Amino acid sequence: MEDSALVSELIDKQSCSWKTGLVHEMFETEEAKLICRIPLSITNASNKLVWRGSKDGLFSVKSAFHLLNEVDGRELGQTSRSMQEESYHLLWRAILESLPTKRNLFKRKIIDSPLCPVCLSKEEPVVSLVFEAMDEETINEFAAIACQVWKRRNHLIFEDSFATPESVIKVARIGIGVVIRDSRGRVIASLKSPKDSFPDAHLAESMAALKAVTFCKRLGLERVILEGDAQQVVKAIQDCSEIGNSAGIIIRDIKQLLTMQHSWSFNFTPRTCNLAAHNLAKAALKLSEESICMENSSSCIHPSCIELLQMRYEVTN
Repeated sequence: MEDSALVSELIDKQSCSWKTGLVHEMFETEEAKLICRIPLSITNASNKLVWRGSKDGLFSVKSAFHLLNEVDGRELGQTSRSMQEESYHLLWRAILESLPTKRNLFKRKIIDSPLCPVCLSKEEPVVSLVFEAMDEETINEFAAIACQVWKRRNHLIFEDSFATPESVIKVARIGIGVVIRDSRGRVIASLKSPKDSFPDAHLAESMAALKAVTFCKRLGLERVILEGDAQQVVKAIQDCSEIGNSAGIIIRDIKQLLTMQHSWSFNFTPRTCNLAAHNLAKAALKLSEESICMENSSSCIHPSCIELLQMRYEVTN
């Protein structure tokens, strides 16, 4: 590609997706992965300038001041290395058994016990030479997750804060769950979809809402009441004003699709009333590709969730 090439040349306008092959050809592996995670408009919405330093996408001196302090703080710390370099450095130290694990500190007679701070029953393990059976891509993924696990362990020891195992994986991956039921509350279709994204809860919930809209459209449904448990996302969809945050382009797509469907609406529902979709989203994290079940409910939806859906129908009718 020429030096004057535009970003639009990296986008397939028919499928509204990145030309992944071309992106990986033009950029380094880590940069290409980050680019391909950037969500694109599926309605070919026009470009809009937004300020990423604030939640509403609008520039202010105060937001610029906070952003400058954040950048200065990163430069003063040890976060200038890329994630890949940090991950490989951790694995290299693990192979050499030079990490300050409980077992190593015990061997050096610095502490009194070699027990793992998490399970408190066995010696804290060290990564062994298990990389002979891994290809380069698997090692990259393993290194990134191992780095997050090590940080999780350190947070427990030094800050008394222990994150859930799911939060470690969600750093680079989100799960989407959609349940479609008829007017009697019976489940007629469900969807589980894993997706690589950024660790942004608002963006993830917006992408889930868009997936629900496009799924209903693909099925040719005419009268639809969409429900989501992310209140900020639902308010953004119902609001007539433009959204300039990280999920703005997704919200615009949803609004555009809803204008084409006069008998569709989007409402908020509490998480306790949306357990079926929530369980599907968690199950989607274990998948490598999208899964759709028609007529019969998915096996990961607990029967009690199905009963709750039917009870909701009886109450509202």
